[in-house]
Amino acid sequence: MSSKRKTESSEQKAVLNDPTGFYQEKNYPQNTTPPAACWFLVELAVDPRVEDIISYALWDAGTTGIVTIGESGNLLRLGAYFQNRIDLSQLRSRLSEALAACGENLDALKEIGSRLVKNEDWLRRWKESYKPFTIGEKFLIAPSWKRPVDAGSRLLIEIDPGMAFGTGTHETTRLCLEAIEGHWRGGSLLDVGTGTGILAIAAARLTPDAVVEAFDVDVEAVQVAQENLRINGVEDRVALRAGSIADYISRQFDMVVANLTADVIILMLADLAACLSPGGKLVLSGILCEQASEVNSALASFGLKPSEVKQLGEWIAIIAEKAITR
Repeated sequence: MSSKRKTESSEQKAVLNDPTGFYQEKNYPQNTTPPAACWFLVELAVDPRVEDIISYALWDAGTTGIVTIGESGNLLRLGAYFQNRIDLSQLRSRLSEALAACGENLDALKEIGSRLVKNEDWLRRWKESYKPFTIGEKFLIAPSWKRPVDAGSRLLIEIDPGMAFGTGTHETTRLCLEAIEGHWRGGSLLDVGTGTGILAIAAARLTPDAVVEAFDVDVEAVQVAQENLRINGVEDRVALRAGSIADYISRQFDMVVANLTADVIILMLADLAACLSPGGKLVLSGILCEQASEVNSALASFGLKPSEVKQLGEWIAIIAEKAITR
């Protein structure tokens, strides 16, 4: 899902480092909006331990994406993109409130500034930094513009992310791909909040005869996913649509995958459980380690039993099973 509250930082590190002055900083009037071809970029320096607090607050403030500019010692530099101008004094107050609410010192926010960046130039430099990489034992993920000559024995998945989430480098996407590799044996699968379509593509590549369906509430994300289905030759094997979980509650799937956020997962859990066949598996990610107990409690209330928890960094994926009623 393109609105999920996490950043694909590792794939975008150093993209915004600008020793050549490629992006020219401009004085930005507070009562105007950026030109159509530009983004309003807020740059922050924070203590690494508050990255998630700051990121959540930035999403609440309306950012369309967050990248890691660089990290050195006890200083993490983040960039948050906004389509419209942001009042920095109000944003600073909002971030300070978030820190205080979590019991963190306000000095964890070291610096904050803003500038305009050209959309097409940023995208070009970001694409130059995106390299092929492996996940698990079976997948090779590559940008559609840097197709490897030889994938060897691995299944090649080519992704053009556009503005959607899910290039494979974020921990949660990797965890979901590993869970699909380890638990998906065919049948029917629903990808909830598909983003770039990477999880649905992986399922279709692993089991060509399976029924794979995917949706996203974001029409632009669905357009990105549709193109990625075409690039990977699975457009006829994945039923994709713009919609919501409500469109599927009359159906049941052998596996449901939802790489969202803990709060969204908990709100959707009744519908997710309804979409799962007895004995089926639910793969959940976008969950921070400290949120595991809250999600597990919600799972229990809907008769879903966790069978495995996978962890990568501060993120986890929970694989749960729906009981078979007799």
